[in-house]
Amino acid sequence: MPDPTLNAAQAQAIDSFDQSAAVTAGAGSGKTTVLVERYLRLIEHGTPVDRLVAITFTRKAAAEMSTRLRERLEDRLRHITDPANRDRLMRALRDMNAARIGTIHSLCGDIVRANAAACGVDPGFEVMDEVQSAVLFTQVVNRVLREQTNTPPASPLMQIIRDYGLRTVREALAPELLAQAAHTFDHPLDLAAIEQAERAHHLAKLRVLAAYIGQ
Repeated sequence: MPDPTLNAAQAQAIDSFDQSAAVTAGAGSGKTTVLVERYLRLIEHGTPVDRLVAITFTRKAAAEMSTRLRERLEDRLRHITDPANRDRLMRALRDMNAARIGTIHSLCGDIVRANAAACGVDPGFEVMDEVQSAVLFTQVVNRVLREQTNTPPASPLMQIIRDYGLRTVREALAPELLAQAAHTFDHPLDLAAIEQAERAHHLAKLRVLAAYIGQ
């Protein structure tokens, strides 16, 4: 049985196998616990580890979930008496090193590598980490700004650069704004984030520049 400290909604999300379940809750409310318990219950109901996929947002969260799941399996094995269920849990614990518990990037990467020829990509590709992505995005922003210094003097971007200087404009783009733009090329930038950056850097025209880079 699931942890008796779980509330009714959590228990329902863990034990409802005939329908999809969406769990929405704040930080520290037990979402990972629910996911671990649901994973464990699926194993106890006969689903092998290689038929399960658990996706998290970060590598740290994936590692935490994998550790907690292994601990729960070991705990269940210490108390379980049913031979068939014990065998299932033993197999699951043995297969945990191959369990698909990771980020969406790692899952998609595995799928693309397995179908590299059909996708037309080198199967040896690697997914950029956050640091590499931030460095590359900054390089792109710098190149765009340098290239745009050749645009007509009357353009909005040139007006901003002329008013504040290229270096000041580049440094004024807050890291939060750069990160958001890197992941939302097809969506409008968050006006609240832009306004916060404007106040922090006293640049009334930052909204124009941010929108331009976000295009």
